[in-house]
Order: sequence, then C-alpha cells, then structure tokens
Amino acid sequence: EAFATVFGDPTDFQLGIGSTVTAGTSQPFSEAFGSEFALTDLVLQNPGGDIGRVEIARDGTVVFASALENFRDFDLHFVAPYIFDAGQSLTMTVECTTPGPSNPGCAVSASFAGFTK
Repeated sequence: EAFATVFGDPTDFQLGIGSTVTAGTSQPFSEAFGSEFALTDLVLQNPGGDIGRVEIARDGTVVFASALENFRDFDLHFVAPYIFDAGQSLTMTVECTTPGPSNPGCAVSASFAGFTK
C-alpha cells in the first residue's frame, strides 16, 4: 500500500543518470505523468564541472534554466510546487558546451521529488 499523505503519494525519480551528452550537442530527458504531479524538490548534479546549460520544462515551457558552470550540486526546494497535470511531461534538456577535465562528455543528472495524486 502506498504511503499516502494529504498532499498525495510521495514520488521521486531521476533523469540523466548514467548518460553522457556529447560536447557540442544537447539531449532531452523526459518523464511523462499519468496523474497529477506536484514537484516540490529538485537536485541538479554536475560532478564533472561540465560547461553548458540545463533547462527544466513543463510541456515545452521552460520553468528553470541554469548554466552548468554555476554548480556542481544544486538543490531547490519549492514552497509552492510546480504542478504537472496528468498527460503533461517534465523534460530536462542538457546542452553540453565543454566537458569537465578528463570527461568524454557532460554527465549531468537530476533528482526530482514531490507528490502524485
């Protein structure tokens, strides 16, 4: 049985884990929702010190963007969550300009947490 709260069921997922984006290219990573999802927490990881850009979008509309060189680990916690309706998707697009030292490409990933109703 799910661990339900008044906000819904706690839910988490990761995007980009184990993937490498080739220098000079961009790559999207997506998660589609079958029911409403309230995004409350986001942790971006750039352990290799890669240079480029990351965007988080809801159905193609960017809700967050950052230069990769601005962080190695970056966590965000929202008081008012971003709501994704059933049928919508969250997409993280990584644009790799320059991989960090000794990296074959940009290895950026993100962990997302929130509640599903």
